[in-house]
Amino acid sequence: MRLALEAMATRFELLIAEEGDPHRLRAIGQEALAEIERAEELWSRFRPTSEIAWVNAGAGGRPVRVGPETLRLLLDCARFAELTDGAFDPTVGPLLRLWGVGRADPPDRPDAAGIARARELVGMQRVEIDPGARTVRLPRKGMELDLGSIGKGAAIDRATEALQAQGIGSALLQGGTSSVRVIGAAPGGQPWCVGWRVPGTEAPVPVTLQGSLSSLAVSAPHGRQVESGGEAWGHVVDPRAGRPTAAGSALVCGQSAAACDALSTAVLVLGEAGPRLVGERFPGWRAERRLGAALGAASGR
Repeated sequence: MRLALEAMATRFELLIAEEGDPHRLRAIGQEALAEIERAEELWSRFRPTSEIAWVNAGAGGRPVRVGPETLRLLLDCARFAELTDGAFDPTVGPLLRLWGVGRADPPDRPDAAGIARARELVGMQRVEIDPGARTVRLPRKGMELDLGSIGKGAAIDRATEALQAQGIGSALLQGGTSSVRVIGAAPGGQPWCVGWRVPGTEAPVPVTLQGSLSSLAVSAPHGRQVESGGEAWGHVVDPRAGRPTAAGSALVCGQSAAACDALSTAVLVLGEAGPRLVGERFPGWRAERRLGAALGAASGR
């Protein structure tokens, strides 16, 4: 049974790889994909009624009460930010805006003073989370949360958990070309195998997903690059340095799509040190970084 959904500015595709009543399988698949839509309603900063949009709108003001799912995800964000030494940081929005990511009218290359001002609004450690009161507060006006580097994976986790709750034992769910989670084995009892295409290379790298390595995420600055004044740079910005990352591609395989999303971003930001950090702090997980085609970029300058 194959199903698809357009959400979170990407295409999600679900394959339920087992036999059974097609009406039942379709209903189960549709309910699982509905979890992705619900995640978007909760966490998209572009939806004014989402809980993340409420938190952003209240920046510099009083704490904002959120639901348990949002609270749990933000606590995970804080943990991943700490474990990656700040390389993953969902408060990076002011820097993304500064570099023109997502803007129709990209600005000139920012100067050092502008980068310094934006960095004052970045830092997951600044976010005030009160688990008991279930509130979140951004202490400075201009701060914002952007869950783009973890939200898609978290939505995939929700959907696959819904599939498992209905007894599905073999399935693959992917979001775009960068996030995958599998259940069980592929048809024929073989491990699932997906291809990791590094920008600028011809043949994809085969990646096996099975057992505890059931999820995969890839981060790369290609595909959504910003062009301005004869320069180009990617959409992934190092929250610590305030500058776009160098070209390349990072892959992480592990137990949850959300964690893989966050960690693949961190590996891309950290460069050569990224895979080693994941290996030390997430034993048994797989992390790789490979160089790809260069951007005509501002990164590293």
